[in-house]
Order: sequence, then structure tokens, then C-alpha cells
Amino acid sequence: MKQRTKEKALKWLETAKKMDTFSINTAPHTKEQIEELLGIKPSKKIEKPINKDIEEKSYGDVEQTFDSGDTEES
Repeated sequence: MKQRTKEKALKWLETAKKMDTFSINTAPHTKEQIEELLGIKPSKKIEKPINKDIEEKSYGDVEQTFDSGDTEES
């Protein structure tokens, strides 16, 4: 592979999605194939585990004062 093709392929890999193709001599190559040709380990996106527990971040009525209005003493 020519040096200029390698440079363009590296630039293309920065924004390429899984289904995109890169043509070398009119032959289409997938992202994984280009990474393999360049000797780059395939990139894997690390997804955060989904926390299914609901966390409530309210602290109830801490530091809240409630005005009961006018109070009358009898």
C-alpha cells in the first residue's frame, strides 16, 4: 500500500463507522479490513453498563422550614 493511501486511510478511520467502506484501487474495504491492512488492532467501543436501579437524589425536607401561617393562642 502506498504511503499516501495509508495516510488517507488513517484519516478516514478517525470518522469511519462500521458499515462505511474505503476504496483501494476501486476495491471496497470495510473498517475492520483497513485496520487489519494497516496493522491496527480493531477498535472496540466500551459501553457503560446500564444501572437499572433508580437512585433518588433528593434529601427530603432537609433545611426546609414550613410556615404554618398565622397561629392563634387561646
